[in-house]
Amino acid sequence: MACRMKRGETKGKLNPFFGKKHSKETKVQIIEKLRKPEGTITKHKGYYGIITFKHPFRVRNRISRARFNLENYLRKNNPNNKYLVEVDGIKYLKLNIIIHHKNFNKEDDKPKNLQILENQNQHTTLHNKTQKKNKYKTYFLCGFCRKEISFYSKKCKQCENKNRGKNIEYKERIIVKKKGEIRWE
Repeated sequence: MACRMKRGETKGKLNPFFGKKHSKETKVQIIEKLRKPEGTITKHKGYYGIITFKHPFRVRNRISRARFNLENYLRKNNPNNKYLVEVDGIKYLKLNIIIHHKNFNKEDDKPKNLQILENQNQHTTLHNKTQKKNKYKTYFLCGFCRKEISFYSKKCKQCENKNRGKNIEYKERIIVKKKGEIRWE
């Protein structure tokens, strides 16, 4: 079957398999050994996925578990939903549909926690509206006057203009993650 190098064997011309190729049958056997069986649950970037070879909208033989659960729920409870499309007699969610987790927990794939959004633009807007600004936003403050500055600058423009050409040492910008919590960068 496949050639495996043993300990002590070297790469290149000293390898006994050097210059040879696997036959088509051997390649198929290797791929079959490495292939995960259908229905296997995988995890990628915090989201669960299901290995499937039959789903028309799969990506790398995988669909998200949230999509799978929502499709099954809609097929049973609301088969005439406008977001379902029929392919070979089976209804699936449209390809461009984005599925949002209402409680922001990627692992909670219950249909009641999932929300259908028509495009990525709606999804981004929803996240921007629901984001808790004081909890998640990072503020950068000027080292002189403590005004809010952008991520890329060290001083605010007013302090930069006042001290241009002067060799004044200034404190580094301040990073504030939550109100009342200050640390120097």
